Amino acid sequence: MKDAGHGRMVSITILVLSLLVIAASVASITVAPRPDPEAARNAHRKTVAKLIATRDQSKRDARSTDAAAAKRIWPGDSDAVTSALMAGLTREADARELKMAGFRAQRVVDYQGITELPFSVQVVGPYPSVRAFLAMLDKPGTRILLRSAQLASADAATDTVSATLGVSAFVRSVIAPVQVAKGVKRNG
Repeated sequence: MKDAGHGRMVSITILVLSLLVIAASVASITVAPRPDPEAARNAHRKTVAKLIATRDQSKRDARSTDAAAAKRIWPGDSDAVTSALMAGLTREADARELKMAGFRAQRVVDYQGITELPFSVQVVGPYPSVRAFLAMLDKPGTRILLRSAQLASADAATDTVSATLGVSAFVRSVIAPVQVAKGVKRNG
């Protein structure tokens, strides 16, 4: 009889535990908040609208930057730009009664779609004229970028100075199309 009582006790315990599991499941279903489909759609719409606004602002910023950069890019190839830049700087130096003591091309730097043509320029003359020359190079809207300026007294008895300037001009890069050599077979 003891075994029958013990079996009955186990059955009751299993029944009670089963009822507790069912009660907990029902409670979690009824108590747990249900998602609001309309609120989810509204949140999604707001997120999409913010992303679209950010994308559109980025496009406007890129167009504005491209337009500003285009004003500083020289037309033509690097040889034509070098000649035009040297002639223009010589003309500006002469207008300020400065002596153009040197004009040397430096190593060209290629960026994505843009080529920088750096130059070292040396002018000699009275300090006020050299300062005016520097101001002309550094004014907004010029196509010449003044990268550096080093001034040194050329004559202790006068106001003559020597200025060594680092300037750059920018042109659009010309990328040659890739050509296949004759007699070379391509895979495929």
